[in-house]
Amino acid sequence: MSTVIPLPLSQPIREEASVWIAKLERGLHSHEREALSTWASQSQVHHETLMKMASLWDSMGVLTELSSLFPLEELAAPEQTSSPFYAKAAMAASIVFCLGIGGFWMNEQTAQDTAQYPSQYLTAVGEHSTEHLADGSVVKLNTNSLIKIEFTADERHVTLVRGEAHFEVAHAPERPFIVQAGAKRIRAVGTAFNVHIENDRELEVLVTEGKVLLTNTPFNENSPESPLAPTSHDDLLLVAGEKVAVETSSLGEVEQLGVEDLESELAWQQGFLVFEGEELNSVLEEVSRYSDVSFELADPALTSIRVAGFYKARDVDGLLLSLKENFDIHHEISEQNHITLSPR
Repeated sequence: MSTVIPLPLSQPIREEASVWIAKLERGLHSHEREALSTWASQSQVHHETLMKMASLWDSMGVLTELSSLFPLEELAAPEQTSSPFYAKAAMAASIVFCLGIGGFWMNEQTAQDTAQYPSQYLTAVGEHSTEHLADGSVVKLNTNSLIKIEFTADERHVTLVRGEAHFEVAHAPERPFIVQAGAKRIRAVGTAFNVHIENDRELEVLVTEGKVLLTNTPFNENSPESPLAPTSHDDLLLVAGEKVAVETSSLGEVEQLGVEDLESELAWQQGFLVFEGEELNSVLEEVSRYSDVSFELADPALTSIRVAGFYKARDVDGLLLSLKENFDIHHEISEQNHITLSPR
């Protein structure tokens, strides 16, 4: 017997309210708190619908969030809201949030179906994007990056095939969020971290909030006492402000970063590159990630030049001008966007 319940699409306010209930359940971000207050104040119907669904949902997390947003508001008692639709909508709110607003509610066995969401996201060279996943997590993709997504009832699994991504993970301790990058896995339950993979061997992980576990071990919900509990000497627990660069077959050295260093590492999200004394060949490799140009050093001695500065990611002309003015380095451009750098 089917347990699919049709969603009355003529009631968009109820749809919106149910999504807000799901967000309240997992906890609102600061910008979402402001957005919910704005939505609830747009009309009395918005406000009343939200309160009715919250009273039927009967979750301490939801009630706590609402009481902080509307401290003088008294939620309607469940017996005062006898509409069967409200009861069904409140019970299914978290499922709807995972799936996105669609034409139906799903039962418990099919709640993890993410067919309405793409199974992969990618960016072209020089492109950035922000993607919202089915569980409420947010991924920011850097240039020329590709992720593949497979969510199940036990775990949220994302494979970083290439490039760089910053993950803001929706909190769900019972359903770990795992990023596969090469042979390594980065495991989280609700945090924020950055992953950059150059190839199958080189990986950099930077934690910006909370903590993650870097491991080679697949997740098994029956074995660890905590999803973030190390299970072998090769596992590495990283906390906010820590970065590690590793070969996927071995561990690297953990580096503690200050606020300014963190901002520099994530400057790509605003479209900038920050260099702090890197050798010129490393700088040119990084710039090539964001454009279709390639570089060649006519004189190997140029490799020892170190570059510091703040550049727009795709502003190759600005970089070339800076090299000319500061190091007297000149360039020639071929028809294939190949740039040769040479001293005067």
